[in-house]
Amino acid sequence: MAFITSLITLGLAWYSAASNAHGVALKAEAEKRNAVIQRLVGYYISSHDGISPEIMAGIALPPTDWLDQQLANLHQNWRMKDYNAKP
Repeated sequence: MAFITSLITLGLAWYSAASNAHGVALKAEAEKRNAVIQRLVGYYISSHDGISPEIMAGIALPPTDWLDQQLANLHQNWRMKDYNAKP
């Protein structure tokens, strides 16, 4: 019985470590994507006139179509429309 308990404990520890590693990878990817979006927002502000106060304040993003085109230009394999879709 102690052996089975040890295996279960070891399995849970491995699962926890794997889950944590996956969580760390997801967090790193989210931080990378956030940095890309922040750069694109800065580019949008500097290259367009009549920017909305919401975009200037950082509470709104440029149009999704524009962001997606810029992401494609940067050869990113993700798009904002994927994140804005409602389930």
